[in-house]
Amino acid sequence: MRKTTKLMSLILALVMAFSLCSGFSASAAPKLVSLKITSVPEQLKFYRGTDWDYGTWDQPDDFEPWVWVPGSRISFLRNPGSGYYQETGMINATGLVIEVGYSDGSTKTIKYRETLKEDGTYTQNIILSPENGVYKVGKIKIEVWLLEDNRYYDTYEIEIIDSSKPTERQKGDVNNDLSVNSSDALLVLQYAVSLVSFDSTQKRYADMNNDGKYNSADALAILQTAVGK
Repeated sequence: MRKTTKLMSLILALVMAFSLCSGFSASAAPKLVSLKITSVPEQLKFYRGTDWDYGTWDQPDDFEPWVWVPGSRISFLRNPGSGYYQETGMINATGLVIEVGYSDGSTKTIKYRETLKEDGTYTQNIILSPENGVYKVGKIKIEVWLLEDNRYYDTYEIEIIDSSKPTERQKGDVNNDLSVNSSDALLVLQYAVSLVSFDSTQKRYADMNNDGKYNSADALAILQTAVGK
């Protein structure tokens, strides 16, 4: 009987010791304490018919393809049935970079990434959602956060435009992709330090202030155009 009692006591002591160690490890794990955007996505303007439309994505059956259902809600046409909000599609966040801080003083840089799963849908390593829960025409803020703790987030601004994407090249569109964005500004900066060369057409679209020069002033004007200022 004494042997049995000692054995039970030993087992209980081991269980308690394991529980204490587990609890200590869990409490000692660093926690997220900050999050900030260090680089906004390349695309900040979204056009109806190209990037979004009125409706939602639906999957009638778990094994059937996602289908578009017209409606009054703004949803993105990219990657239907994917991301964190499956019915609204996925906003293009290519180029997004965040820096997060932890309670132990460490920091980590995270680049936005999408992962294709076996079922054909995608997962995001950084979550994006409209500030007030819905997308609307005009300039709105997008919240950026991590699944591990949504109390810490940062925002950036996009513009949802209720018209089709321009088919004509605009001033500032140095790379001729029918969009004025940070990529064009970067090209101008690279030209300014002789890393790239421009032909006569590129120079015409890069010279935002029409002073015959192609420098940081033009790059700034391109960025201001990209964000609608």
